[in-house]
Amino acid sequence: MIEKDKDKLFDRESAQGSAYDKLYFTDEQLKQGTAINQKAASGEISWDSAHNWWENTRAGYGYSGGEDGHGYTALGDFSSDNILPYEDKYSAQTDDLLGKIMNREPFSYDPANDPLYQQYADSYTRMGKQAMEDTLAQISARTGGLASSYAGTASQQTYDGYMAALADKVPELRQLAYQMYMDEGNTMRQDLNLLQQLEAIAYDRYRDQVGDAQWQQNYNRGVFEADRNFNYGVRRDEVADERWQTEYDDRRTDAAKSDAQARISAYLAAYGSVAELDPKLVSASGYTQAELAALEKYYADLRAQEQAADVKPGGGGGWDNGRYDEANISKLQAWLGMSATEQDGRYGKKSAEAAKAKGYNSLEEAMAAYQQAIAPSADTALNGLYQRIVGYIESGSKTTAEIATMIEKSALSDKQQDELLTMLGY
Repeated sequence: MIEKDKDKLFDRESAQGSAYDKLYFTDEQLKQGTAINQKAASGEISWDSAHNWWENTRAGYGYSGGEDGHGYTALGDFSSDNILPYEDKYSAQTDDLLGKIMNREPFSYDPANDPLYQQYADSYTRMGKQAMEDTLAQISARTGGLASSYAGTASQQTYDGYMAALADKVPELRQLAYQMYMDEGNTMRQDLNLLQQLEAIAYDRYRDQVGDAQWQQNYNRGVFEADRNFNYGVRRDEVADERWQTEYDDRRTDAAKSDAQARISAYLAAYGSVAELDPKLVSASGYTQAELAALEKYYADLRAQEQAADVKPGGGGGWDNGRYDEANISKLQAWLGMSATEQDGRYGKKSAEAAKAKGYNSLEEAMAAYQQAIAPSADTALNGLYQRIVGYIESGSKTTAEIATMIEKSALSDKQQDELLTMLGY
């Protein structure tokens, strides 16, 4: 990696100071503050002296860091310390009543625990006994005072009638108790709502009292911060410009490095060697000699593996036509100047060597150059002769010497002959 300018790339986040200090201080001030803290930590100066330096520097930006240096208190006459916090004087009552409502037991009814039911029970029991005695006395009077089972049964039925009437009162009493339970709950909720309304009114009055003070404080703060931020913005623009230039230079260096590495990889992949590399290209790549040696060995091993794994039926060694058929490869081989016996339609080692001799490092590069070369020329005479020669090359009916003689004796100008030779790959 290329060593970067540490002064230009000062890491503000790793410096000493609070988040506010890193927002406002310049790089130099943060460096100085970090050094001062280190001196205090070593005992060279006191922590009070260090704190005073930080506070004096912060004052230049209009704030204080407080006792521990990590806070933010604006300096000036716009502090809110004189505004007392709001106190809810209804809070205790509200919480108490809300707790009673939330924790209220669900409704249940037990006649034994209902005083009104007890009153009815005492009354009906008393009246039932009296009626039973009256019934028994009346029947005894009619029978001459003689006791009978009929008298006992009749008197008991009279008593049971009163007890049944008492039992009929229970649903009525239960409904009355439920209504009282609901009325009590509604009253509690109404009281809670009243307390909440009183608290809201009190809070609105508080907000009205502090509103004007806050507006004035905000106005004063705005004026102060506008001046401070303008000065700070100028400084930050300078820092941003410096960092942009540094990052731009780094990107250019990284791009040049990536390009050099790509060119070296392509060269070594095309049977090149480290010893043949341009020293300037090596320097720009950032590779060490050990890395270059490893890269050279990698491509050598890769070629050996490809040749060993890519042998196809029919002999002839390793070959790979990529996405092209054998007919197109044969035409490419002829264009590269390979002999008729070598034009087997298989792009192998000999084909790669022929392509490299022409300056092409891969099948794709050679095929692209070939296809561009055989593109029809605007010159009719040139194009016609080119097509005939291509036919001779593909059929092997004429030698290279015969083709050269044909071109030399043609009616083409020297410029046209040069263009034709370029198209043919010579």
